[in-house]
Amino acid sequence: MVENISVDDICIIITGLVIPSYIDEIINTYKNIKNKIISTWFDQDSNLINILKDHGFIVLLNNYPQTRASFNYQFTQIKNGILKAKQMGFKYIIRFRTDTYIKQFKYDNDSINLIKNVYRLNNDNIPSIVLNNYDDKLLQFIDCTKHLYNKITFVSGELCHNINIHPTDLIYFGDVNELLIMFDDTESNFGNISEKLYLEKYFKTPVTTITQYKSKINSCIIECVNNEIDIAWSRSIHNGKTKYLISEHLINNQIRNHKFIIY
Repeated sequence: MVENISVDDICIIITGLVIPSYIDEIINTYKNIKNKIISTWFDQDSNLINILKDHGFIVLLNNYPQTRASFNYQFTQIKNGILKAKQMGFKYIIRFRTDTYIKQFKYDNDSINLIKNVYRLNNDNIPSIVLNNYDDKLLQFIDCTKHLYNKITFVSGELCHNINIHPTDLIYFGDVNELLIMFDDTESNFGNISEKLYLEKYFKTPVTTITQYKSKINSCIIECVNNEIDIAWSRSIHNGKTKYLISEHLINNQIRNHKFIIY
């Protein structure tokens, strides 16, 4: 367990496209964060880039990878963002995407009980302390997960896509040097299942057991549920409605329909 981490010890890296519909949410989400990097592509709208700079973001403009594959797109932006944060002296990193945002969410009792029952299958105890609500949900997220920086922490682990175990990777955080292990200098021709490559690069071997996974990976899903936090995913919009990662994708889709296990 890591003690006494504050928001000033952490650099937030936001990766992805910079498009007009994301700008207001990005600015509002990170308005109380001093240490924030946008890592995107060199050909994004310069007017939008200047708006972000005016709101305190450090902006990295990256060249595209030689091999156009999903992992390599993410690899390039994330790796360069982590290296910049390390150069600036930060030990801890949170990685977000430009299309994902921490939000207040009130879980119903059925969902709370379901997630706790599934979580309990692979964990000895369930954190029971619910912190007082913050006006800023991102600051609350950082506060309620600061004990998890002893390992790389994803929202959860999943059993799907015909892969035995892989992380839900829209948000993750940890020690800068540990994260860099997942982003070595090797591009991949594997294809579009980035989550598999994250683990294989980090563990240097296929991950096949729960024990192996949990030896180096934390989940923060129970902290999110306990603190009424969810992650809005703007890119995944159905019938004009933004999808929520935990309440919709994980609880109502993956757990209820596919019975996968959260670690």
